[in-house]
Amino acid sequence: MPGTTAPRGRRTVHRSRRPGATGPNGAVLRPGHREGGTTVTLARFLKALRRLWPIVLITTGLGLALGFGSAMIMPKSYEAQSTIFVNVSDSETVQDLQMGEQFAQARAASYAAIGTSSRVLGPLAEELGGDVTASSLGSQVTVTNSPNTAVITVTATDGHPERAAEIANGAAQSLVDTSAELEGAEDADSSPVKLNLMEEAAVPSSPSAPSTSMNMLVGAVVGLLIGLLVVLARAGTTRRADA
Repeated sequence: MPGTTAPRGRRTVHRSRRPGATGPNGAVLRPGHREGGTTVTLARFLKALRRLWPIVLITTGLGLALGFGSAMIMPKSYEAQSTIFVNVSDSETVQDLQMGEQFAQARAASYAAIGTSSRVLGPLAEELGGDVTASSLGSQVTVTNSPNTAVITVTATDGHPERAAEIANGAAQSLVDTSAELEGAEDADSSPVKLNLMEEAAVPSSPSAPSTSMNMLVGAVVGLLIGLLVVLARAGTTRRADA
């Protein structure tokens, strides 16, 4: 209508909440508070850690005890090693010696590759008797050759130390005997390539596995992590309660 003024649109003024203001749910907002925030700061975590450090100590101690206990009840395994040296006979000149050394190294690698075959371990299985087979011995025996050497290492593992040494020495001797047959010689003395049992396996005095110290270390680390997670959870719970 003439002479009347149209109502002006009202502007909505957004004011930032001040300390002590209320949020949408009517709760009083404290200084520095974020609605719905659950992040645990480092300072709050350290504060909770100073209060709850006995929990971390207890879980770490329990981890140590469990690691030690597991090492005590786990089946023990013993490891014994015997050593074989490969050489080539009839080397008169320096050139012959050099060629013979290279040939011996090549032969050592070849014999290490067949060291766990049934042809080598079969006679040993028959000698040991019982339920022992070449296949079962193959899982207990490893034969290795260090690169660029004429040395073969025969390693045997078993739950009994005397048995481990017996298997290692038997497998090494069987490999020596088999080498003469493979070289086409009547016996080991007439073979152009000789495998000599350089060092017999001794009866091990301590088990190779499990490692008590390693089990205890793993248990302590796991216990420590569990304790820290408990402290972190308690710190988050305290923050939500304070909010």
